[in-house]
Amino acid sequence: MKKEFNLTEITTPMLLTLLKDEIISPECFLKECKSSLQSFQSTIDKKFPPDLINFISMPFCLGM
Repeated sequence: MKKEFNLTEITTPMLLTLLKDEIISPECFLKECKSSLQSFQSTIDKKFPPDLINFISMPFCLGM
Protein backbone atom coordinates (compact mmCIF):
# COMPACT_ATOMS: atom_id res chain seq x y z
CA MET A 1 0.00 0.00 0.00
CA LYS A 2 1.29 3.44 -0.93
CA LYS A 3 1.70 5.95 1.90
CA GLU A 4 -0.09 9.26 1.33
CA PHE A 5 2.04 12.38 1.13
CA ASN A 6 1.62 14.52 4.24
CA LEU A 7 2.11 18.16 3.28
CA THR A 8 1.95 19.32 6.89
CA GLU A 9 5.37 17.75 7.47
CA ILE A 10 6.70 20.46 5.18
CA THR A 11 4.40 23.38 5.94
CA THR A 12 4.55 23.19 9.75
CA PRO A 13 8.32 23.75 10.06
CA MET A 14 8.12 26.48 7.43
CA LEU A 15 5.33 28.28 9.27
CA LEU A 16 7.15 27.98 12.60
CA THR A 17 10.29 29.46 11.06
CA LEU A 18 8.41 32.32 9.42
CA LEU A 19 6.42 33.14 12.57
CA LYS A 20 9.23 32.86 15.14
CA ASP A 21 10.30 36.51 14.73
CA GLU A 22 6.75 37.81 14.44
CA ILE A 23 4.99 36.38 17.48
CA ILE A 24 6.09 35.19 20.92
CA SER A 25 4.93 31.60 20.69
CA PRO A 26 4.34 30.34 17.15
CA GLU A 27 3.57 26.81 18.41
CA CYS A 28 0.73 28.08 20.60
CA PHE A 29 -0.53 30.28 17.79
CA LEU A 30 -0.69 27.35 15.37
CA LYS A 31 -2.41 25.15 17.96
CA GLU A 32 -5.01 27.85 18.51
CA CYS A 33 -5.52 28.12 14.75
CA LYS A 34 -6.01 24.39 14.54
CA SER A 35 -8.56 24.39 17.36
CA SER A 36 -10.65 27.12 15.71
CA LEU A 37 -10.28 25.81 12.16
CA GLN A 38 -13.55 23.86 12.11
CA SER A 39 -15.65 26.86 13.12
CA PHE A 40 -13.80 29.07 10.63
CA GLN A 41 -14.39 26.60 7.79
CA SER A 42 -18.11 26.55 8.56
CA THR A 43 -18.31 30.32 7.93
CA ILE A 44 -16.92 30.08 4.39
CA ASP A 45 -19.47 30.45 1.63
CA LYS A 46 -20.80 27.04 0.53
CA LYS A 47 -20.37 27.92 -3.15
CA PHE A 48 -16.67 27.07 -2.79
CA PRO A 49 -15.86 23.38 -3.23
CA PRO A 50 -14.95 21.53 -0.02
CA ASP A 51 -11.71 20.32 -1.61
CA LEU A 52 -10.58 23.91 -2.12
CA ILE A 53 -11.38 24.85 1.47
CA ASN A 54 -9.49 21.82 2.77
CA PHE A 55 -6.51 22.57 0.54
CA ILE A 56 -6.31 26.20 1.64
CA SER A 57 -6.60 25.31 5.32
CA MET A 58 -4.08 22.47 5.06
CA PRO A 59 -1.19 24.34 6.72
CA PHE A 60 -3.28 24.58 9.88
CA CYS A 61 -4.27 20.92 9.97
CA LEU A 62 -1.21 20.23 12.04
CA GLY A 63 -0.18 17.12 13.85
CA MET A 64 0.85 19.21 16.85
